[in-house]
Amino acid sequence: MKRMLALLLVCALLCAPALAFRDDADIGAAYREAVNAMAERGVLAGYDDGAYHPADTLTGDQFAKMLLCALGLSRAGNYANVGGDAAMESDQAITRAQAALLGWNGSRAKDAATPAPSGSGG
Repeated sequence: MKRMLALLLVCALLCAPALAFRDDADIGAAYREAVNAMAERGVLAGYDDGAYHPADTLTGDQFAKMLLCALGLSRAGNYANVGGDAAMESDQAITRAQAALLGWNGSRAKDAATPAPSGSGG
């Protein structure tokens, strides 16, 4: 009986979802599932101290990295400087306008990188 209980306990510990970040409790309940899912997919990595710091400002570099990982695109190149009037420093806070532009450009790059379906008539 003790062996069975020990086995069940080990299975429960191994199967229980681990917290992605040590400050998981600071992540709002409405966001926690999405944040942890993105961390499991490698889109979010958090900081070296094992925390997510949900109240910190998001930089252009951090946003670009998350966007490119989410889209499955390469991180190579100068992706943070969006150019034109929306130019930004990668270590500075990103504005909503810059995030929108990066998202738009990222989705267009993803579409361009996707090969056309074979057998399409023309």
